[in-house]
Amino acid sequence: LNVIVYQDNLLLFKGESTHVLAYDLDPVDAILREINPVVGSTGGFGVVQYENTVYTMHRNKIYEITNFNFASINIKVPPVFDNALPTGTTARYEPQHISLLGERLITRYYNRTYSFHLRTRTWSEWDKTDVTSTIEWHMFGPLVRARNLTGSGLDNYYTGYSFDVS
Repeated sequence: LNVIVYQDNLLLFKGESTHVLAYDLDPVDAILREINPVVGSTGGFGVVQYENTVYTMHRNKIYEITNFNFASINIKVPPVFDNALPTGTTARYEPQHISLLGERLITRYYNRTYSFHLRTRTWSEWDKTDVTSTIEWHMFGPLVRARNLTGSGLDNYYTGYSFDVS
């Protein structure tokens, strides 16, 4: 289950559906309404918000939610299913997830990492180019902000673990 605040309401993402919990003044008077009976959120890191838009990952599709309307944004770039465990790993934490990095939506679908630029609305696939490197690129994400160093002059940093390593 993922929960996000959207337009002064709560969006509740289940595995196969999305609901809105709305109320005016008193939460006791809240109304729970299903807004999508098919699309939900896959996994614990399946929903992010950027400005007035919510993005959710449902199975192998990324949906953009604006004014409670769902639109698939990766029709031309469907993720490739590759679920082999990387060398030296014993388990996968999150097989699929989305996260924000600046103005980019970062999506990992098993062993493939994709980037969607939110301003130019273009997709790219991230991959390692140095085949001699021992670093496994697909061990990336989900991106979780690890620290906020306000006033320190240092940038925020993120952690991106994905697997148990041996």
